[in-house]
Amino acid sequence: MSFATAQQSRSSWKEYVNQEEGFAVTVPESPTHHPDASTPEFMVYAIPMPNKIVLNLRVSNRKHDCGEFLDQLKHNLLAPNSGIDPATVKTLSIDGNPGLEYQWISPLHTNSDRYYCVEGKFYVFSASWAKHESQPASIEQVEKSFRLLNAKSNQ
Repeated sequence: MSFATAQQSRSSWKEYVNQEEGFAVTVPESPTHHPDASTPEFMVYAIPMPNKIVLNLRVSNRKHDCGEFLDQLKHNLLAPNSGIDPATVKTLSIDGNPGLEYQWISPLHTNSDRYYCVEGKFYVFSASWAKHESQPASIEQVEKSFRLLNAKSNQ
């Protein structure tokens, strides 16, 4: 894809707003959604992406203790036999709400998860792309466009 085509494609992206789930995100096409078969407390929003990139936003419908959950997740990720490169584990936040992201390698793909916990509710981006390639800019573009609607800050 040429630079001009890439620019044209990105300029045609639209903001998807989900008032019920409390978020908005800019995407190439509107996501489809379905309950997560393995974790029914989550609704999965599958975001159509180009070039065999997989990107889902999972939203929990059950409240969690943000600090406790994220601390335990980080502890597990940094354990010696977790298979996660500690350099990819990063603490982040959105509107003062805590988050965590990390990457791992599977036989054919590089994968990443980005968690945000807002008032006990989780928003989790899960992405996958070809193993020996850098993270596609389109994933970052979607994740950076994510915003909360009417959420209180946990500062």
